[in-house]
Amino acid sequence: MINFFRRIRKKLADENKPLKYMRYAIGEIFLVVIGILIALQINNWNEVRKDRVLEKKLLENLADNLEQNEALMENRFHFINYFRGAGQHIINVLDQKMPYHDSLSVIFHSALMNTSGFKLADMGYESIKNTGFEIVQNDSLKKELMLFFEETQPRFHVELEWGDVDKADREKFIDEHFVQKIYKNDEDVFYI
Repeated sequence: MINFFRRIRKKLADENKPLKYMRYAIGEIFLVVIGILIALQINNWNEVRKDRVLEKKLLENLADNLEQNEALMENRFHFINYFRGAGQHIINVLDQKMPYHDSLSVIFHSALMNTSGFKLADMGYESIKNTGFEIVQNDSLKKELMLFFEETQPRFHVELEWGDVDKADREKFIDEHFVQKIYKNDEDVFYI
């Protein structure tokens, strides 16, 4: 094909026909420009396709994180209900002025438990954040993700950390009023 164009150019140059040669040169330039534009468009399509593949992968990772979080929260809520039930049992024992029994020590321990140290998975969101939010095409999804992970989830963590605020005071109160020390030496303290 290139030889074909060379022969035409050589023939026009040899015949000394500048107008025909100019038309030919403009046509050749036009073909080169069209070829470059087609190559750029193909490259753009390829980049868009790669972005959509990356978006899908990031959103799948995010969905996995949210499913993990759902399972973690269900488990945590189960324990919260158990801890709350233990606390209610202790309150009932105190209200009814029932005598202390050894089985209450397990219930006291459960009543002291809290939900501190609970961390929801957010690696999928962090990956999207590090890649850049422009990778997510759906604007409403982008907005909801930012709202959930930047505002809602941190508030949820604060709510679940309720036990850390007064943990030392609660433990001190229970030690002083409900736990009896039976033996103490320099290294160990034993309780009943």
